Amino acid sequence: MKKVSISFYADEKTLCCKKVSLEQNLAEIRKILGNKISENTFFYNKDAQIEIDDENDYSLSEIVQESKVFLKTICEIKIENQFTLKKENIPIEGAIEIKTEGEIKLFKYPMILFNDIEESECHPILVVGETGAGKTTLINALVNFLMEINYDDNFRYLLITEDVKTTAVSSTEGIHIYNIKTRKEKYKIIDTQGYGDTRGMEKDIEITNKIKEAFMDKITSIKSVCYVMNSNKGRLDGRQKFIFSGIIDMFGEDIKENFIAMLTFSDFSEPIAIDSLKASKVFSEIIPSIEEPWYLQFNSKSIIEKKRKSKMEEEKFEYTMDNFKIFIKKVITLPRKSMSQSKEVLETRKIIEINVKALRLLLKKQMNKINELNNTKKFIQDNQKVIINRKNDFLIPVNREYPEKVKLDNGIKANNCNICKMTCHEGCKDTGPLEFFFKYYCNSFSNRKCIACENKCLCENHELCDYKYVWTSKKEYMQYSEIVKEYGLAKEVNETIKIINLIGKIENEIQKLDKECRITEATLKSENDHLQQIALNKNTYQSNTEFIDYLIQEEEKNQEDGYLGRIQKLKEMKEEFLTIINVSSKKTKELL
Repeated sequence: MKKVSISFYADEKTLCCKKVSLEQNLAEIRKILGNKISENTFFYNKDAQIEIDDENDYSLSEIVQESKVFLKTICEIKIENQFTLKKENIPIEGAIEIKTEGEIKLFKYPMILFNDIEESECHPILVVGETGAGKTTLINALVNFLMEINYDDNFRYLLITEDVKTTAVSSTEGIHIYNIKTRKEKYKIIDTQGYGDTRGMEKDIEITNKIKEAFMDKITSIKSVCYVMNSNKGRLDGRQKFIFSGIIDMFGEDIKENFIAMLTFSDFSEPIAIDSLKASKVFSEIIPSIEEPWYLQFNSKSIIEKKRKSKMEEEKFEYTMDNFKIFIKKVITLPRKSMSQSKEVLETRKIIEINVKALRLLLKKQMNKINELNNTKKFIQDNQKVIINRKNDFLIPVNREYPEKVKLDNGIKANNCNICKMTCHEGCKDTGPLEFFFKYYCNSFSNRKCIACENKCLCENHELCDYKYVWTSKKEYMQYSEIVKEYGLAKEVNETIKIINLIGKIENEIQKLDKECRITEATLKSENDHLQQIALNKNTYQSNTEFIDYLIQEEEKNQEDGYLGRIQKLKEMKEEFLTIINVSSKKTKELL
């Protein structure tokens, strides 16, 4: 069927433009328009309203006027089926009244425990967002929708209060899990700590790590990932892009259709935030995979607060409830996704991030050794006659790498290899008397072997320390006779042959080290290629370098106490991300 562009208008306002076939019937067109029209929005044939039951009998060609189709809404939406609003409501058993605000009594929603069957049947909903985006109020409003609260009811539920532990079935720093039962369905709300508060990037990273831990230990499947954002939010700045990129980093490719943007503080006009999300490189790549609607608007306070009874307040209430109805219908129909691929993404990112530090150190050592050998070879070649005719031993300048111990901040430990003399993982927590056991659970270990240190040593050869190793280069002088002995040529009598053989052995060592560099590089590239196949966010490291540039600019502009130290740390982080990018694109010379 040939498709043409048709403009759709509802209530004299532009609705959308779609490519459709004129042969399609109006029932099919209604499905294409989706949530852009409601069940009380009707097509018109000239001035005659076409009933929904009759839409199969009309083709689009019968009502189109100069590539335009007109619709009208004739009444307010009524919420039906399991979410039909009751005329009267009373608090459920176990709900505790905590306070009264104006005409509204606020009840704490009770802690609900699921049995194994209920756990397998419930709909898990993960909620993430920035501090101040209205995430808590949105979740509280959602609970009131699920419990079928009416505008005229004199009470509301609060799922999230200051005393989280009396409501949440699981509560750890940064993650709180709540169970909700309705008449027909069960839901699990996974609430996360807000990103982007005044404590800065380190706190954002800490929150992300808490969510990652929950993924590994407590969350086995997901139905919906809700990204909460202020509907009036303009262009995303560097930090906000970093935050959103960090959220996307945690998921596998298979989760993208389960995302939805929840836009808060809405007055139900066209939200500014959708342009911001479309302009975001990360989210814009997800949108095509999300079945419409990919975003919904809410005025959560209209559900929780009832300042005064008015037509406008009631309309906000009903509109928000209608969008919750659309959201829950979407959640119920979405496929339940196992977190196994997302866990694989997290594990792969962990390996890459550990490997990249080891890679940079190993490549630095290898390249420095290559430079040392090249300089030694050149020095011997340039001074060949002097060496042959010398009466005394000859001194040759060399640069050698040595490990130095650098003290860490209080409470922070590093997992150090006693054989390789290198730090395999920095940032381990101080576990006191349990230190001996906890070192075996460090992220740098896999199957009791270290994935980071040069010789892939056993975990038994490692130790949790309050210092880290930093390798530094020092210029020294070696006697020519020591170098000859080092390469097993001390017994050679003929000096000319000795020099030729010495240069040959040095060249062989250079080739060997160069080959080791390529193997080190290929290892990281292999991990990153695998990540590209399974990860939802395929541009994470590029996004992070852009964000770090933004942070460096902010630090240089504000120049607050300690800014030079923070800039140095940011530059080190950027170098690690660039290492991954350069390895992926085989830019070996840019690795150091």
